[in-house]
Amino acid sequence: MKHFLIALTCLALLSGSHLAHARKNAAADTAQEAGVKGGKVVGTPGPRSKFKNLRLGMSKFAVEKQIGEPDDVGSHITGKAFRPFYFGTDHVRQNAYYKGSGILVYSGVSNDNLVEIHHNENESGDRSVRR
Repeated sequence: MKHFLIALTCLALLSGSHLAHARKNAAADTAQEAGVKGGKVVGTPGPRSKFKNLRLGMSKFAVEKQIGEPDDVGSHITGKAFRPFYFGTDHVRQNAYYKGSGILVYSGVSNDNLVEIHHNENESGDRSVRR
């Protein structure tokens, strides 16, 4: 019985240490998302593109205020949704499709950080039409 209690105490200490480490990593992931480290811009904006003045890290509200609402939207979960000790905000990404300009990708709790800009003058603005 004594050995069982010692083993149980050690297990509790180790799991508490692992949980604190996971929370520290989650805080780093959240800080990384806020700074949009690793965000990407694909292509170059065309002469009539709405995306010319957009910057990674902008809020969805600021983007829509500047260029208007998208023609279509879609969302998908990320692999981080399946990590047991991930406490960050990048569980879901939202794609906003703009006809003649391209696709914007948002991430965050309420999909509010612009993390990717895909310039494409041939964008149809309809997510159901994928080439």
